Amino acid sequence: DKYAAVLKDHNIRRTPQRLITLKYLDEHRTHPSADTIYSSLKKDHPSLSRTTVYNSLETLKKHGIIQSLTISGSELRYDFKTTIHHHFLCRECGRVIDIDI
Repeated sequence: DKYAAVLKDHNIRRTPQRLITLKYLDEHRTHPSADTIYSSLKKDHPSLSRTTVYNSLETLKKHGIIQSLTISGSELRYDFKTTIHHHFLCRECGRVIDIDI
């Protein structure tokens, strides 16, 4: 599994929670918030806690696998893409779009 390999390459313990969080971010390149990730994952993983999602995101961020960004206000959004790029916020629909440089 590619997500297990990513965690192994960064010497991070492979837990089911980290794996599903990483997979979600890879499959949903919409710059979701932690609450959005939690709400989406909770449907299929009822024992998942909000704290576990936050901790997983922080671990992935700390090891450079994902990045966090603040688009508007103080809500953190998460991005699987860690190469250098900019973000564009559409004021019409609220989408955050990656812009390669």
